[in-house]
Amino acid sequence: MSSWQWAALAKPRTSSRILSTGSPFNWTTLHAISKSLSEHTRGPAVTHDGTYSESGQAAVLLPLVNINNKPAVLFQVRANLRAHKGEVSFPGGKKDDDDKDLEETVKRETREEIGISSERLHLLSAFGPPEKSIAGTIVFPYAGFLSTSILPTNINDSSPLANTLIEDLDINTAEVAMMFHLTLEELTDERRLTRHNFRGRPPYWCVNVSDKVPEEYWTTPRVLPDEPSLEEGGVDRGRRLEIWGLTGWYLHLFMRTVGLW
Repeated sequence: MSSWQWAALAKPRTSSRILSTGSPFNWTTLHAISKSLSEHTRGPAVTHDGTYSESGQAAVLLPLVNINNKPAVLFQVRANLRAHKGEVSFPGGKKDDDDKDLEETVKRETREEIGISSERLHLLSAFGPPEKSIAGTIVFPYAGFLSTSILPTNINDSSPLANTLIEDLDINTAEVAMMFHLTLEELTDERRLTRHNFRGRPPYWCVNVSDKVPEEYWTTPRVLPDEPSLEEGGVDRGRRLEIWGLTGWYLHLFMRTVGLW
């Protein structure tokens, strides 16, 4: 793994050579992000333990959006599913046999989970390296810009791209309990950030998003997926929700690549 991924945590920044947290995304900044991400893409399917895999692949989308004319990242809280229920995640899932490649997987899963068609999604680049999930699937991250409006075709335009309205998303409630966003300004607010380790590696920023979920979310006791249930002696985590684990790690890689963390 390259030194930029292993380096010690840096203080968050409000701007970099690529973008500013106060300026909405446009085609110019998206092109710069895509170029930077593609330069840091690693390997076909390298797992965290150094092995390779040609099967059991999945892909997730780190969705960039403009909301109220501010650049932001869109997140979802998983519904009452078999794995990782109630956790923050990105749209995505396992590659189907009918998917010609992982880009098609990302587009299909994004359409199925939040109703965004390919005309409203512009994939920027894969980045990584991919990681192995708890279930053993190799998960490839992609970044893309999405909107609830059809995206313009003039990719040289430096005008702000259209805003996304979360209320206009067609959310599949069987898989997604709710959606929320964090602006890049919020993601660089140190009051939200806590040091955390990902699988024994140097720390990354774990992001507190407890204020982003409605009151009814807290009616069910919460335990982490690798801990015992409450009936087995587990501890109720209470009113704290964080972006951590694989989602947090991929967010960390993205923010490091664009120079904001």
